[in-house]
Amino acid sequence: MGFYSERHAVAFVHVEKNAGSSIVHSLAKHLDVKHTKQFGFVGPLKGLGGLTVRDYEFHFGRRWLEAKFYFGLSRDPVNHLLSWYYYDPGNVSCFTEWLKLHVEHPFDQYLYFTWCDGSLSNARIFRFEEIESMWSSVQTELNFRGQLLHINKGINKELRKVSNEELYANMPLILERYEKDYKMFGYASPACVS
Repeated sequence: MGFYSERHAVAFVHVEKNAGSSIVHSLAKHLDVKHTKQFGFVGPLKGLGGLTVRDYEFHFGRRWLEAKFYFGLSRDPVNHLLSWYYYDPGNVSCFTEWLKLHVEHPFDQYLYFTWCDGSLSNARIFRFEEIESMWSSVQTELNFRGQLLHINKGINKELRKVSNEELYANMPLILERYEKDYKMFGYASPACVS
């Protein structure tokens, strides 16, 4: 899912499980612009469901995107993974099993903000952990006022609670696999609570 508007000169980079659906629906409502599910083709790096910088570049070109206020959210990698797990646990018995199945899946957030050549874009990257500040900045940038809707929340959290012991046991794998996310977004150490 994505959101872009020529009229408002904005494009949203949608990293799934980082409040993206809430932001897309809120922008569409408050700016009176329809959002898009996808572009209907597969670009060089298709997002799992959200539009990446590469998707926008492939479809519209780099100059088109650079002329917009384009932004997205990062999230602490541990909490990002937990959010995916709570949202879509699949048919596994525990987080450890789910993580091993998904370790090669492109959950890397930094990839959503890179150009087709692999270089980092100049997207404005806000932190999920500071979502209210992000929403205030977006409203100021786009000159509108409206509440951020809350949708698409995982429903399996209480059914699939992950213990701190299980998280700590998996931390070496998570830190190794998502090292680039930790470095790029400046998360100093894992936040082992969600």
